[in-house]
Amino acid sequence: MAEKRLADRDIGEKYVGEESRLITATELDLFCNITGMRGDAFLNDKAAQSMGMKSRLLPGAMSFAIVFSLLGRFLGGAIFTGVNNMKLLSPVFPNDKLRAEAEVTGRKVTSKGDRVFVTYLWKLINQDDMLVVQGENT
Repeated sequence: MAEKRLADRDIGEKYVGEESRLITATELDLFCNITGMRGDAFLNDKAAQSMGMKSRLLPGAMSFAIVFSLLGRFLGGAIFTGVNNMKLLSPVFPNDKLRAEAEVTGRKVTSKGDRVFVTYLWKLINQDDMLVVQGENT
């Protein structure tokens, strides 16, 4: 059965992703190299530990990208138009296992009736059921 389009979802409808993703150190290295986000805390355990972290951590932008890979079935072919109130609540580390959830909070049909703008809250949650990143998108 095909997943429902985002534009056809109702306000209050929730999506709990069935998939989770284990984040590897290799993925972190690749992301940092591709984006140029080469801060010591992202690439070096000792540097991150000197800042009070247990090990090196993911840049917030990587966590943001991961949430959308995990929300793929929920989003379908939707076009991303904006993010509001993104909050990085807890560090994400290599070897964390992440999952995503979302809830539709608004819908607006354009005056021509040819498009629907959907607002939804999303959450990225780690293996300990800790909310690590959240935001709202249109």
